[in-house]
Amino acid sequence: MKLRVKKYVMAGLLTAMPLFAQETIQGRYCYHYGDNETLLEARELTRTLAIRNAIESYRVFVEAASLIDNFIMTTDLVQTISSGYLRDMQVLEHSEADYTICETVQFTVDPVSFDSFIKSQVQRRLRMARELGIDNNGYLKVLSVSPFKFNAAGEKVVEAVVKVLQATGPLDSVQYRNDKPQFKICITWMNRAGEAVDGSSVFIHNSAESLSVGEIKRIEFRNPPLEATSFRVWLVK
Repeated sequence: MKLRVKKYVMAGLLTAMPLFAQETIQGRYCYHYGDNETLLEARELTRTLAIRNAIESYRVFVEAASLIDNFIMTTDLVQTISSGYLRDMQVLEHSEADYTICETVQFTVDPVSFDSFIKSQVQRRLRMARELGIDNNGYLKVLSVSPFKFNAAGEKVVEAVVKVLQATGPLDSVQYRNDKPQFKICITWMNRAGEAVDGSSVFIHNSAESLSVGEIKRIEFRNPPLEATSFRVWLVK
């Protein structure tokens, strides 16, 4: 009889104890808005970017981002996480003065399921990157895209690494290039609100010598617009 009581008490204690502690993550962002934005739009954008900073500060996400090494795919992962894996959001601080809004947010995460989700999503994106690249039109494949950085000349650039899937033939004349838009790499520059502000494109080469299947080229997009905070590199389909 005593033995049964002991077992019952122990089972109750084990049930009452949480298996895993919850973790909190915090993010802060200050945004200076202009006359062409409403206060509501600026508030929403500030919160969105504070949430993004919270996610990007989480230790497992930092490791994941270093594995992916691609700005666009990392952005996609942030959006996926924020859509369903953050709980109990609290606004710890909010201030508005002189067209500047600052906000600090905090979330609770279950570290086991959160870590597992991030790692599984990273593996899925790595498989996609190996199979299809960031973009693939059957003629070129974008293997990776860097975040903003500075080149040796001190210019702010974004660098795309592109693989040739079909021989290009000569591209040394306007006529040749007009006939083969599929060998063009394009970029769209976007502001903090995700709106397109400018864009440009460049061909994989512009010489009379054809590039062969399997060749890899590094393409630089230089001097983005001042208001550009993100971008999308894409191929003509």
